[in-house]
Amino acid sequence: IGFSIRELGAEEALRRAVAAKPEKGSVNHINGFYNIGG
Repeated sequence: IGFSIRELGAEEALRRAVAAKPEKGSVNHINGFYNIGG
């Protein structure tokens, strides 16, 4: 999901993003981000 700041304005885009945010995430069982880094 994405909201265009240019089309909606910063405040409205932020409001919509917060409204669309899930209440909580899910558990990462595969550790897919473990090896990201430098």
